[in-house]
Amino acid sequence: MEELTAQRAEDRIGTVVDVLVEQAPGTDPADDIEVTGRAAHQAPEVDGECVVLDAGSVKVGELVRCEVVDSAGVDLVVRPVGADAAP
Repeated sequence: MEELTAQRAEDRIGTVVDVLVEQAPGTDPADDIEVTGRAAHQAPEVDGECVVLDAGSVKVGELVRCEVVDSAGVDLVVRPVGADAAP
């Protein structure tokens, strides 16, 4: 089953998804927390998550439009696009 889910994640490379940010660094620049969230098709604790590259200063709860640039198993690796892209 995980192999099928990983293949579906790989098939999404190049598509655009809206990601709800669930984890982001706080105000301390020393925080070494990866920005992660979920796209609409990703259920908590069942599906993978989105790892957001070059996230800038996004906050938990924000919706960020991203392009899927890679996959890592069942997780999607995404980068913000358009107005959501970090300067």
